[in-house]
Amino acid sequence: FKPAPTRIFQTPIERAPSLFGAATNSHYHCLHYPQSIALPQPYTMSQCASCEKGGNGLKMCNICKQVNYCNASCQRAHWPEHKSECRKRAAEIFDETLFKEPSPREDCPICFVRLPCASLCNYQLCCGQEICNGCCYSVVESAIQDHRNGETNIEKTLAITDCPFCREPCQGTDEEALVRIIKRMESNDGNAFHMAACSYLNGEMSLPQDTKKSFELWVRATELGSVEAYNSLSNSYLQGRGVERDVKKAKHYMQLAAMGGQPIARYNLGYLDERAGKMNRAVKHYVIAARIGFDKAMEEIQKGFERGLVSEDEFMNTFRAHMDYKREVKTDQRDKHKNKKGSPQIPLERLFQIG
Repeated sequence: FKPAPTRIFQTPIERAPSLFGAATNSHYHCLHYPQSIALPQPYTMSQCASCEKGGNGLKMCNICKQVNYCNASCQRAHWPEHKSECRKRAAEIFDETLFKEPSPREDCPICFVRLPCASLCNYQLCCGQEICNGCCYSVVESAIQDHRNGETNIEKTLAITDCPFCREPCQGTDEEALVRIIKRMESNDGNAFHMAACSYLNGEMSLPQDTKKSFELWVRATELGSVEAYNSLSNSYLQGRGVERDVKKAKHYMQLAAMGGQPIARYNLGYLDERAGKMNRAVKHYVIAARIGFDKAMEEIQKGFERGLVSEDEFMNTFRAHMDYKREVKTDQRDKHKNKKGSPQIPLERLFQIG
């Protein structure tokens, strides 16, 4: 753990061929809390916490889900007494959700090995599949080598541009790419909306540079389940990119991305908590990020161990999980081609004044 600097790591925006669409702007996603929790005392779920009347039709407090009320009037009357415990329990429920281990990513549909982080994969506009870089580049190299050995003609060699999964010819022009991404967006593909947003952000694929449009597309992408879009929204709020700068909302979307398994968002949450002096929370974030393969988080855990902030058992368990993940996603093809699009282990550093 280093002294708190004035910088925060930001996720590199993936550059991808893409397009346009529409979405709403004022979305602020709410977290869904577990329904099964311990009941408080002295109330029971069969009586109103305010007037203590029982019966059917009682409504649960929507924040802590610990007490029931007859109606809104009873809830308002009981709020001064209940609000402290309510907020405390709501924070506990939120932390249970936030620090839960994320679900593992799916396997590559070609090599059937667990997919690495998104920046080491390629999204195919033709079929909507996400394929690891190892499989994408190995197909190309194999075809080129066959041609050099005289085993294939030039027409077959040119077919290396076909999708490694569905064998559809890859788009050759910006116009063809736009047509395909529109089709994927019409199918409500969150990854397609995310790619379109990145293209508008960077002014790629003959599209005008439009940060507001990219923000709207990222909002729509999150509604369709894109974890990377959550992290991009966080960056937009941090930088005031297409929207008014709001650190609170930036952290909110960072949390949603982290819960979806985005490693850099998880690392950034640890960084923010470390900077705020919340070392226990920072360690939890770094541990989760290290367990899903993020090298910089593992470095922070090692520094914490050296300073006595991380126990030996926790350090060793995290290190084993980190190495297990590396072995799980490792293939010879991926090792050979891991730097084709740049390593995701080194986030971009940008200056921010976190208020």
